[in-house]
Parts: sequence; structure tokens; C-alpha cells
Amino acid sequence: MEPLKIVGDIVENPSIHIPAELIKKLRKAKKDILNTNPPPRTKNALKYVFYGLHDTNIAGLKSQLRHRLHVAAAHFKNSGAKIKEMGAKKIKTGAAVFTYSSDPLIIEIFREAKKEKKNFKISLIETQPGLGGKDTAAALSKLNLPTRYYPDLALLSALERIDLVLLKATALTEERVIGETGFALILETASRRHIPVYVCMDSWDFDPRAEFTQLEDIWRNKPRGVTSKINLFEKADSRQITGIISELGIHSPFLFIEELKQKNKWLFS
Repeated sequence: MEPLKIVGDIVENPSIHIPAELIKKLRKAKKDILNTNPPPRTKNALKYVFYGLHDTNIAGLKSQLRHRLHVAAAHFKNSGAKIKEMGAKKIKTGAAVFTYSSDPLIIEIFREAKKEKKNFKISLIETQPGLGGKDTAAALSKLNLPTRYYPDLALLSALERIDLVLLKATALTEERVIGETGFALILETASRRHIPVYVCMDSWDFDPRAEFTQLEDIWRNKPRGVTSKINLFEKADSRQITGIISELGIHSPFLFIEELKQKNKWLFS
């Protein structure tokens, strides 16, 4: 993760000998990074690294920072593998699974389930405006997984006879879950059809104040008077989720928050 490297380079700067000077430079770097409106996981990585620093000795302070940077980097390195294993457990032999995400983590979950010799089929719809659905279908085809591809407007057809919806979440608050455009409609539709919905995310994607706004104009050469700027992310009610798959395990949204409070209290400071 580039922000952690930026912090690490400052920590390893041999010309810094005074704790106050190091803290000053680190705070400026943190401010610069946060001004770019990074995702929650980046904010939380910085929060973990900076939380409760207290050593007044330069050697001790740098040692403490090195340890936290190592832990943060290891967290992201290991969490994906744990989520992949947890996600594969939810896929049963003979299941029909729906997905929308082109995120590599979802594909890795399918790969793991296939590796466990489970036979299942996948339905997916095109992702708008990114148009990553065909790329996802192509990746699944290489895994020899039966895949049916639908246009985004055929969501109702794509969800017929589906046993499980598996999606990638971008962020989570205590009441809302955030995903790419189309995320809220899928959750709403699946909920009405009583289809179990599981979202995959790193626990460090949690942010009680997450907004995650990324505006993009999806029609560049449009006629005069036409507006086409949209937010690429949507919020949905987390009560529409059956479970959250993270490196902490598989939990309901409520129990996921409780687990976070127990294991990562610094997230709520």
C-alpha cells in the first residue's frame, strides 16, 4: 500500500533525530494523504499506525512505527487469503451463485471453491458504467465454471433460481453498506426474493463516517442540456445483508460490528 510506504520512508529518514520533528513530518504526510479522499482501509491503516504514539525517544518511536507498519502491511497481505477461504465455504455443490463484482477477490473465492471440487454455476450481469462484466465472465470461463452473462437491465432474470448472492463491499458504516453502482438495487431485489446475500470485505473497510463519493461523467460528448455525472458508489441498508465475510469470519452486520469493537477497539477511538 503506497501510503504505508510514504510513512515508512519518513520513518527511515536518517536525518531525523528529534521525535517532535518526526511526528511533525508524519502528521503532514498523513494530512496530505487524507486530502486525496482515500478509501476507508487507507484511513484505517494510517489510524492504526498513528494511534496512541507515546515514545519520546527517537529510537523507541521509530521502532514502534516500524512494528505498526509491519503489522498493517501483514494485515492486508493475509486478510485476502482468509476471506477467500471463508467465502468458498458458503458455496455448496450444486449451488447457483449470482455476482456483480469484477473485484479479483470474488474471482479468487470462486477459484478456491472450484479447487475444493465443488460443482456450481454462476450468473452475473454487466457492470455499468465500468463494463467489467465481460472481463469477469472471461475470467470465470478460464476456471471452467459454467457462467451465464446478462445485461444489467435483466437483473430479475439473472436472479431467478439463485441460491446465493456474493458481492464485494467497498465500505461499511454501522447502518449502511457501500458498493459500486447497482449494489443497492441488487440488495433490494435479492432481499424481496429472500435470497441470501453475503458481502466480502476487509474489516479495515469499516468507517462509521464513510461517504465514499466518486463522481464521474459517464457521457463525455453528450448533447447540450443533458446531465450525466453520477456517483460510482451507492449506500444500502445493511439489514438487507445476510452476512459479512471478512478475515474475522462470517457474521451478521450487527455481530460484525460487535466483533470489531472487541478485536479492533482503536477503530472506534
